[in-house]
Amino acid sequence: MIKTFEEARLLIRELKICTIFESSKSELPSLWEYVDLPEKQEGERGWGQKVTAVWDWKNRLPATFPDEIFYGKIKGGLAVLMMMAYLRDFHFASAYKKY
Repeated sequence: MIKTFEEARLLIRELKICTIFESSKSELPSLWEYVDLPEKQEGERGWGQKVTAVWDWKNRLPATFPDEIFYGKIKGGLAVLMMMAYLRDFHFASAYKKY
């Protein structure tokens, strides 16, 4: 379980690819399921710590490490974070097969 930006970076390195939020449309792991921060509490204003962290990290990780982490959408419209090496070596090749 993770709680910090740096732990999120290490998680993406380990997983290679993950969705941002859990989805029944995908068997991929999600960043959301690994975050160990409180969800919005009753009466609390705003998004809560967990949503705020996930939303921040999904933008900040690829902005801070553009040569390492990619943010985009995969088939089915799911938003993902993936390692650039995974994008180059596996995802691109499988997503754009020549027929």
